Amino acid sequence: MTAYLLNFTLCSALLLLAYVVLLKNKATYIFNRFYLLFGIVFSLAVPLISIQHRAAPVVEHPYFKAEIFDAPAPSLTVIPASTISFPEHINYLFYLLPGIYVFVTGLLLLRFIKNLYNIKQTIDKNYTTLYKNANLVLIDQKQTPHTFLKYLFLNRADYQNGQIDDGILYHELAHARQLHSIDIIFTELVQAICWFNPFILIYRRYIKLNHEFLADAAVLNTHYDTANYQNLLIHSLSGLNGLGITSQFNYAITKKRLIMMTKTTTTVNAWLSRLAVMPFTIAAFLLFTTKTEAQQPQAEAPAAKGKTDQPQPKPSPKNSPAGEVHRDFIFAELNYKHTANGVSPELLAEYKTIADKYEPYFTAALSSHGKNMISADGKIMKVSDEDKARLKEIYGQMSKEQQAQQMVGFMMGNGLILPRAFPTAKQLSVFTDARNYGIWINGKRAANTELEKYTSADFAQVFVSKLYAGAAKDKTYKYQVDLMTVDYYANYRKETLAKTKIARMYCRTPFGAKQTGLMML
Repeated sequence: MTAYLLNFTLCSALLLLAYVVLLKNKATYIFNRFYLLFGIVFSLAVPLISIQHRAAPVVEHPYFKAEIFDAPAPSLTVIPASTISFPEHINYLFYLLPGIYVFVTGLLLLRFIKNLYNIKQTIDKNYTTLYKNANLVLIDQKQTPHTFLKYLFLNRADYQNGQIDDGILYHELAHARQLHSIDIIFTELVQAICWFNPFILIYRRYIKLNHEFLADAAVLNTHYDTANYQNLLIHSLSGLNGLGITSQFNYAITKKRLIMMTKTTTTVNAWLSRLAVMPFTIAAFLLFTTKTEAQQPQAEAPAAKGKTDQPQPKPSPKNSPAGEVHRDFIFAELNYKHTANGVSPELLAEYKTIADKYEPYFTAALSSHGKNMISADGKIMKVSDEDKARLKEIYGQMSKEQQAQQMVGFMMGNGLILPRAFPTAKQLSVFTDARNYGIWINGKRAANTELEKYTSADFAQVFVSKLYAGAAKDKTYKYQVDLMTVDYYANYRKETLAKTKIARMYCRTPFGAKQTGLMML
């Protein structure tokens, strides 16, 4: 939210600067009216527009989705969201600032409603008569003529005694016919809601001044020469004002009106001024839209020369259980062919006999975390092609239940699926802190404030990673939070299970009392 408010304010300032430099003193009143209203609407909308750019691809290990071992990695260590501790203290500023905003906005809206009510009361309590498709409201108070919507407010005595010149009436009629009050109502509402933006006040002042230029131009085009009309304005000022929400005569702006009546702008100059604001508009769009990063599909890390393509798990710290993992990856549905009835006990026995031949190899591989693929007596061992083919044949005929009981098996691809993990409402609230958390939703970089649009029930997976060393370079946050919505996770799981790659042989590795991993062979 803070980023939106800042971008809105700066965008409105940039477009206002363009108006002051290029259009303010040009007699392009109709275009100026459009541009000032456009500047407000554009500034409100642009920060809500999201532009996506691609981030550099993340290199992924060929077999594992993430670093899942307990030892801290040199650049990235995975931390489960459920283990993160959250501060218990109450941030009163979080409640104070919204309270101040609501209070001030409420006062301004009440003032706006009160002004509308006063206008209605004035219309209801005074004599009204039809005049050239508008309504004259004759009031007893000594006020300068002013207009709101189709109502022209005039002093009763001055009107009945013929002391209000037709030029003044034509000026007010121009306000009514061109619906200038609609612009004023709009700017009043924006000012009430966006009072924190000081540039809205300046927009409002320029809009009202431009209304006077438009009304003056309408009078001069049909009724008066410039000199006579200027004299009429000077003699018509009484120093009394109407409501700020109405179009009216005012001494403070009369001098500027008199100057602009004598100005002329050539057609070429007018078009050049209009075109010149385009670079400001384009710059505002590029500067103040919300930028998000789309994560590239993860690329597999190339295998180093002379090394086996088996994964190289990191050993656990001495003070933690061997191989204990941060994330509980599931190996359900390893996506390998199977049969409904399974194989006979004889084939199961044959399968076990072949696998048991290589038990020293498996034991040595697991005890050394895959670094030294040697047997207990120091000899290099390798599963023969014939035995591997036979194991693969029998394994493919097993039922799912029989496959799940085997220490050695086969799988398509890596078979690793991120489990369902639902963030709590408290975690989502903490993740909005951009100083500590970088947010990715469905694989795309998102602003932390985007989480305000979601509830915990909207997500089916959360993955929190702490940044270290190179991964933390040039980052303003300490943790990366990857979230998947319910529909996105269902599609991710379906696609992951559907992937068909080369069948790989694996051996289950015990990582703790309740967790297991896979050692690729």
